[in-house]
Amino acid sequence: MTQEFLKIINLKKYFHTNYGTVKAVDDISFNVVEGETLGLVGESGSGKSTTGHLVVGMYAPTSGKIIYRGLDISFTADERPKGVRHEIQIVFQDPASSLNPSKYVKDIIASQLKLRGMRDDYEIEERISKLLESVDLPPENYMYRKPRDLGGGELQAIAIARALSTDPKLIVLDEPTSALDVITQAKIVNLLLRIQEERKLTYIFITHDLAVAKNMSRRIAVMYLGKIVELAQSEELFSNPLHPYTMMLFSSIPVLTEEDRKLRPKKVRSVGEIPSAISPPPGCRFHTRCPFVKDVCKEKEPVLEPVNTDSLHLVACHLAGR
Repeated sequence: MTQEFLKIINLKKYFHTNYGTVKAVDDISFNVVEGETLGLVGESGSGKSTTGHLVVGMYAPTSGKIIYRGLDISFTADERPKGVRHEIQIVFQDPASSLNPSKYVKDIIASQLKLRGMRDDYEIEERISKLLESVDLPPENYMYRKPRDLGGGELQAIAIARALSTDPKLIVLDEPTSALDVITQAKIVNLLLRIQEERKLTYIFITHDLAVAKNMSRRIAVMYLGKIVELAQSEELFSNPLHPYTMMLFSSIPVLTEEDRKLRPKKVRSVGEIPSAISPPPGCRFHTRCPFVKDVCKEKEPVLEPVNTDSLHLVACHLAGR
């Protein structure tokens, strides 16, 4: 196993609103090993995108630490060393909103190169050509086109090329396939896997699509209402989910074959609605929806810990694996 190069320690991000304080990310810890893909999954409002945005430096954490290659980067991107800003990039869910619709593709990518200090026009054009080729877009067909004239898959490929322009080590992929049709999703997933192999990249892959998470990720962290409730190797998590919330998510995945049906966990139905992140329930935050709830779940918050002394499978549940 290659060295750990990203460590998240007791990370919190609270947003103050007129209605109260939203605890979007509330005391989570995990690490990312160089070269792996760590999936972050959960329903909307679970805190997975906020976690990714903190890693990139879109805003500073309320408390806790983000340690990248031994360096504390627990603040916004503007406050981080320039080299770190270049090494950590993000690809957003909707490329149509993250790419200027009136600029040529060449100028969109060139702006990133110029931020790195590249000034020679010929060198910039050569670099852009290679970047477009690397995401399967012929430069002669795309260099002087505008985002408003392109389809979703083409736009996402351009967003990936822009992220690659800074020679990153870590890319946060924030729902990069959710706005695409199934065929285009597969193309983008295959593109991301190929680029990762070629460039030895590390990914944090944020998604609500569990099937895509399984195909992309070596490990998966399941988030619920600002907390990580389960973390395990991808295959282990899908074959042996331990947290009732994880079971609920997995049992809702559509299946196409009898083999898939056998692997799917027993149907777990939650009750009620997701509580507000402004006023999360005491104890286990899932207890208001959990079909297995006990008194201890309502009173004591479970700790994310290994199911046994030598396990890499972590779960935050008073009942699971006990």
